[in-house]
Amino acid sequence: MLWLGLLVRTVEVELTAEDRQCLAPILDAHGTDSAGIHDATEALVDQVERRLDALDARLQHADRYVFVTYDELDTLYYEDWRAMLRCFGALTALWAGFYRRWVRLRAKFFVRTDLFAEQSSLMTSDAAKMAARRVELRWSARQLYGALFKHIIHQDEGLFDYFAPALTLRESKVFGAVPRFEREDDEIPAVKRLCGEWMGANGNKGLTHRWLIGAVSDGLGEASPRNLIQLVEDAASYERQEQRPVNRATQLLHHVSLRNALTGVSEGQVRSAMQSEQPWLYGVQARLDRPEAREVPWTHRADIERYLGLDWEAPWSLSHDRPRPPASNAAELVERLLRLGVFRARKDDSIDVPDLYLEGLRLKRRGGVARQ
Repeated sequence: MLWLGLLVRTVEVELTAEDRQCLAPILDAHGTDSAGIHDATEALVDQVERRLDALDARLQHADRYVFVTYDELDTLYYEDWRAMLRCFGALTALWAGFYRRWVRLRAKFFVRTDLFAEQSSLMTSDAAKMAARRVELRWSARQLYGALFKHIIHQDEGLFDYFAPALTLRESKVFGAVPRFEREDDEIPAVKRLCGEWMGANGNKGLTHRWLIGAVSDGLGEASPRNLIQLVEDAASYERQEQRPVNRATQLLHHVSLRNALTGVSEGQVRSAMQSEQPWLYGVQARLDRPEAREVPWTHRADIERYLGLDWEAPWSLSHDRPRPPASNAAELVERLLRLGVFRARKDDSIDVPDLYLEGLRLKRRGGVARQ
């Protein structure tokens, strides 16, 4: 009933004067009085449904839509992951019940993939049908490089002229010149002009066009253009400070500058997660802040479970006793971190941490690209 009452309050501007008068106990309740909104909605539930049906009919007659958007649902209950899942389940059940009934009053959910996957097994058949129309936002390597080089060539005319020989461009009325990467490895010529072919003197440290995507990918292989652009911009800042020996006519960035820039990207990724979706990640970082735990990969899952299980009831964030991790024990937490892409399972059953989270969690890995 609470979600239904909140829906009424959200679409208040679309209600008639008669609707608002009838539903006044719901609309006039204090915004923080969840119990009051729930009780008022329960008492008026028949009127609520009838008047929302009428609203949908008016929208159809006027050829209009009203979209109610839900975001950051994972922040509802920092202290209790299961309570948050129940709240999300109630919300999806509400809209599933009206999914076929309303035509112009619609909902849009922005939900993390792991949260959706967890909730999907609990969905009713109607909710599953509604969820089947979902769109998953994922970036392929070609799309990531398209976003990166569009950003670069629009910085100034000099960069446009420098990269133009390595790019196939199409003209967009909205975005201007846009790189076209239609086939696998189409981005290689542009990446070579950006930072050379290798992440070292030869191929031992890997190809730059693969290293760049791997560096900003999580444990599930997902990456965002924001982190890729930040990596290149920070590397450019290092390059201006250090002036490393490269032929600027054919290559702008040295591989060491890219490697050094990755530290800031990783720290920013973890800091952002702690400040928004995963504030309990601070507790993970703190529990791994011991010499025997800092080097990855961890050979035995039992080891990482032991580290994370230390002082389990102690605070997991700087805000005293909240929030709690989305698990009831260390073994569940390891699984959650794997589903989130903070950790990554290797073929030999060891557990690794992707570069995107590695240094942000104050961990280290042997080898890799040199910093100097």
